[in-house]
Amino acid sequence: MTNTPGPSFAKLWSRPDIVVASVAMAMALTAIPIVAIHPLDRLGTMGIGDLGGWLAVLGGAVTAAIVLRLGRDLLIADVTARQQHAGAVQAFDRLTATSADAIGRMHPVALTNRLVGRDGVHPAGVAAIAGETMDLPLLPLALAAMAWIAGPLAAVPALVALAGAAAIPVLSRSADRLRHAGASEDDGRSSLAAEAIGNAHTVKGLGLEAQVLRRGERLGAYAIDVSVAWARMSQSTLVIGAMLPVMAVALTLVVAVMVPQWSGMPTGRLIGSALLAALAVWPVGALLCRWPLLRAWHGERRGLAALGDLPAEAGGEERPLRPTLAGRITLDGVSVRFGDGGPDVLSDLSLTVEPGEAVAILGDTASGKSTVLAAILGFVQPTTGRVLIDDRDLSTLDPISFRSQVGLIPQQPVLFRGTVRDNLTMFRQGEIADRALRLSEEVGLAEILARLPQGYETPVGGAVVDTLPEGVRQRIAMVRALADDPSIILLDDPGAALDHLGDAKLRTLFARRKGDCTIVVISHRPSLLALCDRRYRLTAGRLHLVDPEPAAPDAAAEAPLAIEADA
Repeated sequence: MTNTPGPSFAKLWSRPDIVVASVAMAMALTAIPIVAIHPLDRLGTMGIGDLGGWLAVLGGAVTAAIVLRLGRDLLIADVTARQQHAGAVQAFDRLTATSADAIGRMHPVALTNRLVGRDGVHPAGVAAIAGETMDLPLLPLALAAMAWIAGPLAAVPALVALAGAAAIPVLSRSADRLRHAGASEDDGRSSLAAEAIGNAHTVKGLGLEAQVLRRGERLGAYAIDVSVAWARMSQSTLVIGAMLPVMAVALTLVVAVMVPQWSGMPTGRLIGSALLAALAVWPVGALLCRWPLLRAWHGERRGLAALGDLPAEAGGEERPLRPTLAGRITLDGVSVRFGDGGPDVLSDLSLTVEPGEAVAILGDTASGKSTVLAAILGFVQPTTGRVLIDDRDLSTLDPISFRSQVGLIPQQPVLFRGTVRDNLTMFRQGEIADRALRLSEEVGLAEILARLPQGYETPVGGAVVDTLPEGVRQRIAMVRALADDPSIILLDDPGAALDHLGDAKLRTLFARRKGDCTIVVISHRPSLLALCDRRYRLTAGRLHLVDPEPAAPDAAAEAPLAIEADA
């Protein structure tokens, strides 16, 4: 397990300001009973001056304890909130550094629950838990003060605190078991809801509403049982934790009265001993009260830490920054196999694409065409063979730096939640944003957006993505991929949702870029194939050069460059 992100006891105890404030507060609280009992046995002999001085000292101790507690808790709240945010960012950064293949094997709802915290422990709750742990210095200080004024009687609250601490392992096992069960059921319900909403047309088209409802009811019924058990345990720990100081005071008074050697103890010392007994046990009782919440917090931190165990994407230190990336792509005897003992999707495949060349890959469905692009991007690792970029092994290149110079236009574009402008620029400004706007006009997207009330500020992503036609989404994906002016462009059947008018825009877009960048096309569209220098057919995992065919009249190229009416 890697270093667990987020706030922790060790991180708080390493802060000298928090530790000093906690110890000072404990000293002030311990001083209050000692100061308070000082005049109890001689109230009749105290003058006005002595009484005023006593009240001033007592008030100073109380004020100091309050101020120190408030200041320390505000400091803890600030530190824990920042550490919680930093932990989430650290986990998300690790997730983005993981290979796409590893991420694809994980359910998105489970990943989201880990990132945001399934139990929803608010930073204020985390700060409260942390504050209780930082009160622990009060235990030895109060016991020491009680031993000073009452001798062995201090053993009574020490035993009560020990008994409360002994219950913590039992509570931990129960809390972890219930939290794990609740997390599993919560993931199941969240996954069911996400899939039902995301596939609403399929669910309704097949009349599966009743089945989905029954499944949700079964998951919900078990979740209720878990919630009731959790509430029962939380209330039990709350009662036990609240009763510990009361038990310490009661037992201290009982022992002091029943044991002969303490029966003659002055009233002031007896009252002071009872108050110190309550203070000594207070931190343990407070921890018991919040222990279920603490275990939920611990579970969230472990969930974030599990993301840190994801394998980082392979990559070296060489960074192909512009203008060093010419765009030469070489597949040297590449074979790809998914699973042990399965057939090769790609078998001893070799291909070289020179800078500025355009190459097309044809093939039947599921023949492995998209796997070729995934291998070029490093999304899949070859079982045998190598992928070279500018004669350098892809495994030695920094993946993020390399892909920043590659434009991928997939068949099924994905839009992020935001506006059209956000998706075109990927939340960037400056030269890239200006280039994205120019490309929008080039692909005809600007004309479409001009008809919408909000234009480039039209919200997209999430559920609202379905309000945009597929052709518009593909145009957005094209602009987004080309806004960085990439040296390599990979097209995975990009014009699948475009009619002949939109196809003409697509052809013109890439005809202008031919020779300036390397292009690998997966498509059967004649308009795109006509732009390619070579065509290959992928059969049984191997590439076979296809003889060029006579150029047929390109209806798309002859059509006026207009936007399809239904876009």
